[in-house]
Parts: sequence; structure tokens; C-alpha cells
Amino acid sequence: MIRSLRSSNDKPLTIKRLLRYRVSLLIILMGLLNFIPIALIERIHHIDEAKKKIEHVVAIQGMFIEQWLKEQANDIDSLAHLPLVRDLDKHAMDEAFRAFVRRQNDYYTIGYVNRNGISEVDTTFPTGIDISDREYFKRAVEGKSTISDVLIARNSGKPTIFISSPVYDDKDQFQGAIVGAVQLETIDRVVNLANHGQFTDTYLVNEEALMITESPYTQELIQSGQIKDRSRLELKIDSNIVNLAREGKGIEGTYKNYRGKEVYGTYQWINNGKWLVIVEVEKEKVLAPFIKSAKILFIVLVLVFVINQLAVIRLSKRFTDPIRHLLDGTRKLRSGDYGFQISEGDAKRTPSELRELSLTFNQMADTIRIRTHLLQESEAKYRIITNNMSDVVTVLGAKDGQVQYVSPSLVRFGIQPEDYVGKYPHPYIHPEDMEEVQRIFHEVIRTKSYLEMEYRWKHVNGNWIYIDVHGAPVVEENGEVHQVVTVSRDITEQKLAEQKLQRANWILEKASKMDGLTEIANRRYFNEKLKEEWERAAVSKTPLTLIMFDIDFFKAYNDTYGHLGGDEALRQVAQTLTKAVQRTGDLVARYGGEEFALILPGTNQKGGLKVAHRLRTLIEEVGIPHAGSKVSEILTLSMGICTMIPSQLENPEIIVSQADMALYQAKQEGRNQIVIFE
Repeated sequence: MIRSLRSSNDKPLTIKRLLRYRVSLLIILMGLLNFIPIALIERIHHIDEAKKKIEHVVAIQGMFIEQWLKEQANDIDSLAHLPLVRDLDKHAMDEAFRAFVRRQNDYYTIGYVNRNGISEVDTTFPTGIDISDREYFKRAVEGKSTISDVLIARNSGKPTIFISSPVYDDKDQFQGAIVGAVQLETIDRVVNLANHGQFTDTYLVNEEALMITESPYTQELIQSGQIKDRSRLELKIDSNIVNLAREGKGIEGTYKNYRGKEVYGTYQWINNGKWLVIVEVEKEKVLAPFIKSAKILFIVLVLVFVINQLAVIRLSKRFTDPIRHLLDGTRKLRSGDYGFQISEGDAKRTPSELRELSLTFNQMADTIRIRTHLLQESEAKYRIITNNMSDVVTVLGAKDGQVQYVSPSLVRFGIQPEDYVGKYPHPYIHPEDMEEVQRIFHEVIRTKSYLEMEYRWKHVNGNWIYIDVHGAPVVEENGEVHQVVTVSRDITEQKLAEQKLQRANWILEKASKMDGLTEIANRRYFNEKLKEEWERAAVSKTPLTLIMFDIDFFKAYNDTYGHLGGDEALRQVAQTLTKAVQRTGDLVARYGGEEFALILPGTNQKGGLKVAHRLRTLIEEVGIPHAGSKVSEILTLSMGICTMIPSQLENPEIIVSQADMALYQAKQEGRNQIVIFE
């Protein structure tokens, strides 16, 4: 006997109500299963993109500020070498300095201080100021150009950065220094020139963690009581990034910045470790697009849920439509008329047993009709999706690889679908990719595995585009693969962007290893290369030779031909040394000043001496005039050679020290010669 199903409150558990509950639950579960992974992936993506951006910004900022400081130091150094400065013509100095300040608005004053540290020329303020106790003047006395930390100027009382360069007379006697003063507002302008809009917050701090640049949030900081009237040199940065920077550690996750905001940040030391460039982006700004997308996605899910509810309500009403009588209903059902329903009025007028049977019949007819409708609806949805999606859906025969179906979006690849169906994709695949594509296709059929690959596709315009392909086999009941269904997407723009990024990274890496003046390896790369070759030779037990070079009487050369002439001589020597290197594993580097180094892996002492003689010969053939030399009329080199079979227990600095000792001996014994460390 068939019973009517009742709920706990004695209401009939109808198909209408049951369908509504189950579909609602299914929609909610499917929505959550789609929403949560997408939301998590999107969140991670935005965070990764933000971190990459601030890393890029801090690299650009650091490079930009360092270049600006270098240019200012070169300007002051150029002024210090003017003939009128060397002659101590103060009137001419004043005119030249004023003209320079008018052309170069980075400085608010430039002056000359005598050997006792007293100012005698100043383009803006009265002279007579004593700066003899300033570190930048002391460095000038030592013959060094200097960029100071932020100091309070004694003439203006303002926070100032001083750039100094020593002054010598024709007898190479110290006569004082040229000092340029840069207000911190200029540093603000330099930082803003390299800044990337309002997405990031870039600022500088000194070694005491005091902010050097003026914060754009000064009014906010004043209102919160963190500062009195300005953030520059008043605001101490106590956020975690400063401590990590001092320890040279990386930054994981977020931290609270000086405004109490949760941020992602990174840093870079500049100005010989005196200043710290900090770039930050608020977590709220990073996640704002993600939150907006999540809200939109949630609204879409709600709309889908509401629409499905309306559709279920409308559909369920059909389940309760009455049928005329049970006999006609059974005949219609037997004939395949699954949409026929027994009317409720007819059911009520029948005995209870027949009423139960009528209800059972309606449920059975509804079940058959719903499944048929859902199948048709599923096929219709599949057609709508494939006909309107931007990705290209392709069905290939497993036996011959012939195209059996392709979605209309194929026009994005420059081909009409009707011209592609019934053909083979081979003519459109790049010849270099063909073998790999065929291998993966056959592997999918053999192992019944998921397909994922990239290859180049020939567009109708003749260009090659990059395509990302995912797919899976269609397996029949007998276990054989009948078809392979793929989804293809044009990723040409993504590929081009990746290539540009790789090129930019290569340029940055190359710049970090090259000496800017001579365009050969710098000392940093020399140290890396020496350590690498040392370890390799220690493992293989082969000799390693290091030659250290020093240009003889280079200071006299600079005094005779000027610093520009000295720079040109350094470039010529570097080019000559580079030409002499015949093996790809050898490395010529500028070790510092007028000193160069040559690493010769797998070279014994005899081979090193042969290379050294060849270098001397090449330098002599170039014949760079050197009127200030005491050993020759042309520029010459002193060389120190050291050959070792490295040990893993020793430090590569030992070969540098011994080669340098040999170089020192060569200079002590009269220069223009080669000495081998024994």
C-alpha cells in the first residue's frame, strides 16, 4: 500500500516543496564551492602583484636617487677642478657659483671654504662661517668627496644635505673645499619624480630612523600628536621594517607603518648605507579591488539563486496540475505523454486508495518529465556556453585527430568554424611545436590523462600567436577513448609581457655587475666570480691565477690631464685588458680607482706570466701619453701575480692578498714591471 508522505507539522511533503529545498541547497553549495576558491586565488593574486610593484618601485627609487646624488657629487667635483677655483680667484668663484646655482636649481647655495674650514665665498649667505668640525669638511681635508647626512645648516638653520669636494692648487696642495647645500625639499622633489602615483607611499629615513622626506600625511600626523609642525626630522619611524632593514632581513607579510596602517612594504639602503628608501602600500588599497570583485561575485550568486528560485517555483506549479482521470493518465503515460497530470479535483472525488494511487502516478510522471526537461536544459545551456564563450572549444576524433566540432569563438584565431570542421589542425600548428603536440595528444589517448600544453598557432594574418590548451579524453563504456575535448585560449599578450619582464630583469642584473665608467665587471661581480672559481678549482684541484694591475703614477696623470682625461685613460686600459682576454671563463674587473684585476681559471703560474706579458705589450702598443710618469713617456702598468691550487678550507681573500703583495712589491721596485708572489 502506498502512503502519502507528511512532514512533522502534518503538511504534505510535496514535490514542489522538496524540489525547492533541494535546489536551494544545491545552488548554495555550488555557489560557495565556486566563490571561496576564486576569492582566495584573487586575494593571493592582488597581494603578489602589490609586492612585485613595490619591489619594482623601490628598485627604481633607489637607482634614481643614487644617480641623482652621483650627478650632484660630480657637479661639485667639477667646480672644485675649475682653474679659477684652483687659483683661488674668489671674485670669479662667486660669479661662477652664482651662474651655476641659477642653472642648477637643486642647490640653494654653493660656497668655498678655506683650508681652515672658514667660508670665504657664499652665493646666498654671509661668509665667515666655521665648518671645520663638520665631517664632510674633514673628509675633504683627507682628499675625499662626500655627501653628508641631513644636518642643520649653520647659515640658514634649515635641515640640509651638504656635498663637498676638496680643492687643490697647481702644486697639489690642499686649499679648502667647495660645498654645495641642498634643502630637503629638493630630496622630496627627487623622490616624487620617481614615484608611481598615489598607490604607494615612498619616503626616506636616516640612520637614526628619522624621516628625511616630508610626509603627504603631515596634517594627519599633527592632529594625532605624533609631530608638532612637520614630519621631516621630527617623525621617528619605529615600525618593524626599520629593524629588519638594519639586520638585512626580508619582510614577510604586513606590519603597522608610522600612521598605524597595516601595509606591505620593502626597503633599500642608499647613499653608502646612510639612508633607507622605504616603499609601502596599504593593505586596504591592495585588497580593495579584491573586495569589490568579491562583492560583485556575491551579488551575481544571489541573483542566480533568486532566478533559480523563481524558475523552480514556476516549474513546480506544473507538478500540481490535476488530471482528468486515472485511466486516461496511465494510457497517456504508457504512450509517452509524460507531461500529463491527474487533476486535483478528480483525485479528491475518488476513494482514498485511488487518491493515493493518483498521487503516486503524478509523482512518477513528474519525475520522468523533470529529468527529460533537465537533460534538454543541460544540452541547451551547453550550447549557449560554447557558442558565447571567448575560449575555443574543440572536439577531436581520437583515432585520426580530425576536428568534429569547434565553437564559434574560433574566429578569434582568424578562422571560420565551418572552414575548420572535418579538417586536421596540423597546417595551423608551428612546425617546431608539431612533434610535441602530437606526442601529448597520443599520450592523452594512451593514458586517458588530462591534457595541458602551449604551442604557436598561425593566424590568418600570417602572424604566430601563442595558445594555451587544456583538455580531457571522452572515454566510452568499453574503456576506449572516443574523442578528445580541448579548450584553447590566446595568451600572446601574456607571453609578450613575460618576455619584456625577462628583458628588463636581464638589463637590471647586467647593470648591477658592471662598472659604470669602464663598462667592465665591477668589484662586486669580481668577488662573486672569484668565490665561484675558487670553489670550482678547490673541487677539481686545478690551479687558479689572479693578476692585479695598477696604473703607474695615475695621480700624476690626473694632475696633468685632468679627471676627464684620467677617466678616458681608465676606459682605454679596460678596453685593452678586455681584448687580451681570450677565454670565456676569464674575467677582467675594475677593482677600485686605477686598480684592475684578471681572474684566470685553470691557469698555472707560467700561463699567468705569459698573459701578463701580453697585456704589457698591448698597453705599450696603445701608447697612451703620460707626461707625469717617472718610468716612461707612455702609460704603464705594475702587475702582481699569484697562482694557487685552492683549498675548501681557505678563503679566496688569500689569493687577493698575495697578488696585492706582489703588486706592491712591483711598485716598490720601480713600477712598470711584473712580480710573481712566491
